[in-house]
Amino acid sequence: MGLSTSCAIFEKFSAAIQWLLKTKYSVKTMSHILDDFIFLGPSNSHACINYLNSFLDVAAMVNIPIKHEKTVLPTTCTVIHGIEVDTVSMQARLPQDKIDKSISLLAAMAKKQKVKLRDLQSLIGTLNFAGKVIIPGRAFLRRLMDLTIGVSNPTHHVRLGSEARKDIQAWLQFMQNFNGKSLLLSDCFVSSNHLNFIQRCLGHWVRSCVRLSLVPGPLAGFLATIPHCHKRVTSHCFGYQIMGSLTKKSPLIVSL
Repeated sequence: MGLSTSCAIFEKFSAAIQWLLKTKYSVKTMSHILDDFIFLGPSNSHACINYLNSFLDVAAMVNIPIKHEKTVLPTTCTVIHGIEVDTVSMQARLPQDKIDKSISLLAAMAKKQKVKLRDLQSLIGTLNFAGKVIIPGRAFLRRLMDLTIGVSNPTHHVRLGSEARKDIQAWLQFMQNFNGKSLLLSDCFVSSNHLNFIQRCLGHWVRSCVRLSLVPGPLAGFLATIPHCHKRVTSHCFGYQIMGSLTKKSPLIVSL
């Protein structure tokens, strides 16, 4: 067992190495999680191998041990922080062992009325990792996370309400049919005159409009596959009641 502060100390050291590479060695695009470093560069260039060589030079200078058998030379498909990334097909893929583990935990949890805090946290952590590929997944973890609030004893039993069990069943059904792939999307949102959905409603039609207001999103995503591949599309929604339902994590919204 290591010190509880070990990760924080090591992260500061890794951050210092990254700062050194960026400021002194002109390494423009890189990332790290603890002792895992990744370098990125344009296609058909020597940027990645140059960045890697700079990192190895710094490691040798400050006596950082390197496991060369784990070093991956420049490629268009590799595992980055546990996620397989393909820059040719522009896909992120969740490893099959992670999918199998998620299904196993969900299937066991779906049969229970009460679970230990440590078991619930283990499930949340596994699904939160899967959320790196399953973009909307975190919205379906919110109610499970809320169950852990105020509970500190890892052996304490937490009651799973009906809504929490519905979320678990939704996750289980999805993971059993999930191919493990997700498109890499742009950080920027785009809006098009040909793909601009606006939804309005007032008064006593709020409940129906809440349902209808969610239609433009999936519809926009479907229609955007050809002209806006790998893009995030803007959908406009007007109505105080609708926005209130969305921000309050309404069971109606989650069930939809």
